[in-house]
Amino acid sequence: VCDPNETSESVTTYVSDALPTTLRSSTYPLAYLGDDGIVLTAPVGASEISPATTLLNNELIYNQVIASKTSAAVQSYLTEQFGGELTTSQQQGFALAVKTAIAANPSASTYGIIAAIVNKAVEAGAGALDYISDISVSTEEIAAANIPSLNKLELSESLSKNVDAQVAAQETQGWIDASDTSISVLDARNGKVIGGSHYHNALTVIDVASGAVAFSPVSTLSDAGHGVDAASGASENYLRDVQLNSDASYAYVNIPPKSLSSSSLDENTYGLFKVKIEADNSIKTITDGTVTSIDETQSIRLEVKLDAFVLSNDNNKVVAYDSDEFLRVYDNNLENQSAVMEMADLEAFTASATSVYTVLKASTDINILSIAELTGNEAIRLAFTPQGLILNEDSSKLLAYNTGHDNGGTMDIAIIDLSNNSIIGVNKFSITSDTAAVSPDFSKLAAVGHEDSHLLVVNLTAPNFSVQSNQELDYNSRDVAFLNNEQVAITNERNSLAVINITTTTGNVSLQAKTDSALAGLNTTTINGGGFFDAVINDLSLSESYENLSIAWEIDGGLTNNITLTDGAATVTRPDVEASDASGLLTAKTSASFRGVTINGTKTFDISVRKIPQSLPAVTSVQTAENSAQYMAANVDGDIMLAPVRFTNDGGDRVYGFISLKTEDTQPAIASGTAELPKTYVSTESLVGVGIYGGNAIGVSEALGDTGQARIFTLPLNADGVLGDTHTAEINITTGTPLKVGFNPQQNIVAVMIKTQSETVPYITEMYQVATDGSFTLIRTINMAGLAYSVFGPPAINDDGTTVYQRDGESVIMTQADGTTASAVVDDIARVWYYQGQVFVHTYAGNIISFNDALEASSRKEFSTGTGGRMYGAAGREINGKNYLFVPVQRASDNSLNGIYQLEILADGSLKEIAFSKHEAGADRMAVSGDGDTVYISYSDDGRWFGMVAIPNAD
Repeated sequence: VCDPNETSESVTTYVSDALPTTLRSSTYPLAYLGDDGIVLTAPVGASEISPATTLLNNELIYNQVIASKTSAAVQSYLTEQFGGELTTSQQQGFALAVKTAIAANPSASTYGIIAAIVNKAVEAGAGALDYISDISVSTEEIAAANIPSLNKLELSESLSKNVDAQVAAQETQGWIDASDTSISVLDARNGKVIGGSHYHNALTVIDVASGAVAFSPVSTLSDAGHGVDAASGASENYLRDVQLNSDASYAYVNIPPKSLSSSSLDENTYGLFKVKIEADNSIKTITDGTVTSIDETQSIRLEVKLDAFVLSNDNNKVVAYDSDEFLRVYDNNLENQSAVMEMADLEAFTASATSVYTVLKASTDINILSIAELTGNEAIRLAFTPQGLILNEDSSKLLAYNTGHDNGGTMDIAIIDLSNNSIIGVNKFSITSDTAAVSPDFSKLAAVGHEDSHLLVVNLTAPNFSVQSNQELDYNSRDVAFLNNEQVAITNERNSLAVINITTTTGNVSLQAKTDSALAGLNTTTINGGGFFDAVINDLSLSESYENLSIAWEIDGGLTNNITLTDGAATVTRPDVEASDASGLLTAKTSASFRGVTINGTKTFDISVRKIPQSLPAVTSVQTAENSAQYMAANVDGDIMLAPVRFTNDGGDRVYGFISLKTEDTQPAIASGTAELPKTYVSTESLVGVGIYGGNAIGVSEALGDTGQARIFTLPLNADGVLGDTHTAEINITTGTPLKVGFNPQQNIVAVMIKTQSETVPYITEMYQVATDGSFTLIRTINMAGLAYSVFGPPAINDDGTTVYQRDGESVIMTQADGTTASAVVDDIARVWYYQGQVFVHTYAGNIISFNDALEASSRKEFSTGTGGRMYGAAGREINGKNYLFVPVQRASDNSLNGIYQLEILADGSLKEIAFSKHEAGADRMAVSGDGDTVYISYSDDGRWFGMVAIPNAD
């Protein structure tokens, strides 16, 4: 009989005659398990099975020193190692050793056990064969023996489904602008993939075998509409998580209020739902007029406001954490609460049939509680704070991870053996992840992030957990879930789900082939946590092994004073501010061994350790209301800043209104009249962009509700930063919905990016010229190429407003007023900016790619900040005859690298780091005064803050 997951070929009785043809496999090795526990194997197509064929089969699979593994070559190798064929007694001893080792390691791979015993037998030599029955093997030896070669992964999309048509049908049932479903959470079980829509509280279910798609609402929908469009954000109650039970007959769905402390929520639509998945994969609903709701005879709604929930591994319990900070245990029908415990600041939790594993915010301890009483005092301590916990199917292992999205672009993972609560292994990887998933067999971890168009797959069975694939996607993905060990599901753009096949090729390769293959995959993604080698500014993390290769690291003389290697850690000392960058080679010397044979390899990496930059003054801060700020503006002199700040108006709408700062003697203060309640002028509008030109504030608004009117307008702005009460000029925007607003450096041309109702020209940019008296004129409209502009920041425009640049997927698109277009491909684009004939493209990996204004490939230059941080702002300014680019960095791999960077723009468009102002909380949005003397930032740190930096008027 075969091990689990092997094609079945069975024998019930062992005889010495040749095996019948019906029992011989032309594809799979043969395996035999006797009633007495003896296990024997034989190669593909074998006509007999015995200890001798078991040895032969093992060598065909695992031997790494035979170049051509034919049966004859393997037999010759064994004869040489053992000094002849094994005697009957020695074969019996070998079979007994295997039987004993299987009994001692019941959960280990049988083939791995056999391989480990053969390894020891070969290494012991012919003289020890009479004692072969005494060989024992450890768990570590079995695991090492069962990795015969470097596993290679190939990823290919097998299924992709878009649900636009299904969504459009829902608009007839009371949906508002259902075109943007924003599928954001996933689960996958039993041949089905389920996606949860963030905006519209609905589920998309795909039957993978047939490709059939069902799209169904969960919470009540009415003619008032539960879903809202992307421009105004998610609805009051929105779907946050979904989990299928084991056979995918039910889905558990959490739909909490947008704010768990909300007192004005829709009482009919929030809660924890257990919904029945019908045969056609829909959720059964009842429609009464314009109201659609779930059929509560088959589905259940628990009226609770939950932060999170999990279904226990055995599907019998639901553990939920509510808005009052109580952890509660229910049965799987969301009834019969069996345990409750108050627990403040819960970060993550998961549950087995017997235990609940919890982590508190800012804690490195995983606490273990009984699921029956929520009591217990056992804890597992890690070196990082987990944000997610995942159990394997039999609850023998626990994986803990944090998300790169909130951890400077670095994901830490650890696996814990729950039989003794010991840590099996830890590592870190570079990805701006939001979420992670683990395959059912716990061999692979997959991670994605909506700011990172990559699917990262980590081998959890290899030493140090190495990256096996860093697959670039053609889209951003917000969640990931394993369908089985060979298929993973991801969110594919906003209205789609995709299933990716993972093909693992082990290959019976030699040590040399394995070394060559591993060296080819050894790069900055698979070592150093994905960090930078061309802009090293903090310590490196260098693995001492990769897959089955041991690595010894060396540096050349040029880096002797800058990198100190100790046990895989590389301590970096940056050159002094007056020195130059230090460059040299980092060398990985690899070795792979098998039964006393060792193959060595070498790979070198060019390293540049960046010198310490000049220090800019520290940020001076002022706190605003606890609301987020969007893209700000500063006047020419740098003493006034204007920003659109989010708040809740008297009608309960979340809108953006004006707030302004006045700075005197480097001390910013909130200007009069905008402190507690940001200033708005029409109750049915919300700002999408602001600017300052001369003594005028510029506002661009979108409409709120049916009576609102989008417009562009100017207001008087006095020398104290106080806004006037009436507008100077205004023009209604009737061509569509304003999304984002860009300005030229002088801020006298305003670029309003608009989403139209046209299918042929879905996006346009209207260019407005502002006069010194505050009046303005629409000077041109540019029809924009591409279809993915709405969420990627302001449009970048040239000085005279005749050209607009914006991100469209993984490309930068240039569109000119005369219809001329050009594009350039850049991975992981975050934002696009323009200054004096140069286009600067920020990536989510912390790089800046620059082009000339025509986006010519020959003009491409790349600059690495070395931080891995996010950069959502940029501004070019001239100071003392030189051009500089200022960029804000947040969420760097080390928060000491967060802050404002001043980069010199060289004649060829490349960049050079000049100065830095550290701000550990990070810089979110940024504005720079026209004269380059002052930088304003917004950031979050226990509330919302603004800060300013005075730039010395010198090189």
